[in-house]
Amino acid sequence: MKAAIRSLVIGAPWFALLAFLLAWTTGAGRVCAAGSVFDEDETGSGSAAKALASGWWTTELAALEPAPRPSPPTPPVPPPFNGKPSATRRIAPEDVEGLRLLGHANVPLKVVMACARPTRDEVQAMFDVVRTIADLPGLDRKERPTLHVLFSSPESLAGLDIPPGEIGRTIEFERWRLPAGEFDGWLQDIGEIAVCRSRGADRDRLAILDSQREGSLSGFPETLAREWSAFFLSAPGVADARGGNYGGNVEVAPDDSLLLGSTSTAAMRDLLSRCGYRDRMVVLDTDWLGVGHVDECVSTLPMPDGDLGYAIVKADPDLALELLGKLSDADWEREFRQAVRNFFLASARFPEVLDQDGARGRAMFERTVTQREAVRSSDSLALFANRRAARQMAGNLDTLKAFLRKRHGDAIEVPVLSFPVLFIDPQEINGPLEALLPNAVNMVVLREHLVVPDPFFPCLRAAIQKAVEPLGYTCHFMQTFSYHASLGQIHCGSNVFRHPNRYVHPRYARQRNARPAETSGR
Repeated sequence: MKAAIRSLVIGAPWFALLAFLLAWTTGAGRVCAAGSVFDEDETGSGSAAKALASGWWTTELAALEPAPRPSPPTPPVPPPFNGKPSATRRIAPEDVEGLRLLGHANVPLKVVMACARPTRDEVQAMFDVVRTIADLPGLDRKERPTLHVLFSSPESLAGLDIPPGEIGRTIEFERWRLPAGEFDGWLQDIGEIAVCRSRGADRDRLAILDSQREGSLSGFPETLAREWSAFFLSAPGVADARGGNYGGNVEVAPDDSLLLGSTSTAAMRDLLSRCGYRDRMVVLDTDWLGVGHVDECVSTLPMPDGDLGYAIVKADPDLALELLGKLSDADWEREFRQAVRNFFLASARFPEVLDQDGARGRAMFERTVTQREAVRSSDSLALFANRRAARQMAGNLDTLKAFLRKRHGDAIEVPVLSFPVLFIDPQEINGPLEALLPNAVNMVVLREHLVVPDPFFPCLRAAIQKAVEPLGYTCHFMQTFSYHASLGQIHCGSNVFRHPNRYVHPRYARQRNARPAETSGR
């Protein structure tokens, strides 16, 4: 086992992958989109390790350009789905008497994403999933989801394969100021969608809780509030540098518990506590993460048959190391070659992502490569980082279980699903950790369908599917390199408007109706 794990972090194949990526990011070579370099029927003589030694990336690949693929016509662009938005109805934090955030137990109605050149394939893949759900037999017409796409110009939609009959049915478009050449599609971070009870109001209303995130999406929450005839509520205080009050750091469980990261501000916690979540909120340690958001390490899945009503999904670096360490030499070669091929085919489509924000994406991979010089044994810095991540996750899980048992009783069972996730320490020693492979925990939950970042290795993918199948979920693995290169994932890059009073299972409606005072915040 030790030798197998050592092959993961210090073997030639692993660093061949990283060194080749470094060469590619600095312009030394290109990857043929047909993937001929890593075809499955190649012999061992064409292995990544020998290719690294021969320096083929600077010779053979330098002359290769990605093979062109046919582009479907640009779909027509209709007006926004609500052509006559109302005036903004702002509400002050002191006038809020209760909030109920919408989560995975609520029926998903709209998935919101930004479409730019880096994210076209992700938008296309999400459309295919949304269309699959909308076409489910027996689904109430009012519960059919749609994909709401932000775009800056018709050119940014070029290449999407959208049948004309689906426009307005399962997909809709809205023009927004997405700067050319800049990647800013973090829709989850703009804030939260909730039901609000305001002082003197005769009924609850939909509300948009704006996280005050800066950037090209800064005005979008207010636009949503107008288009959806919702209250507009700004988060208290000023957004901090790490974005601790962003939507990715506030997760709501099916029992209406809130999971917050420790990078959230005291002002944000005070608002949520005062508005009904005083005894239904737990803070998990996220300071050890580079981005510092709770959706990097935990998520929830509705599970109506259990005592709790849902399962906790946790990032598990120990499981990732175990699965990869169990591979035989032949299986490792096969899975590694497949992972490399898929990784490069994905990354070659997004050169502009690696150049944004001071080459943040490029620097992430370059820092990873520099760890090679420090790695000498199975007690390497790379293994140390994942062991540290495993300890942090174990502590968070203990905190979360204690919170849930205090709320629901000591005898309650807390189901936990483990998703294999590998971390790296770009600063090499005790620095904030980042996901090395796409982080599968950072997924989108749409009824019984999960949109999961593809971790590239087939054995990791199989473990995720095996974990969720007993709960009745279907995984749609998505190539998400454009998000991954910018230190995020598909959950970060999307937001979901869910029906405030419809639920994916009757159990959750009964739970809410059984405790109206608690959910209203009074």
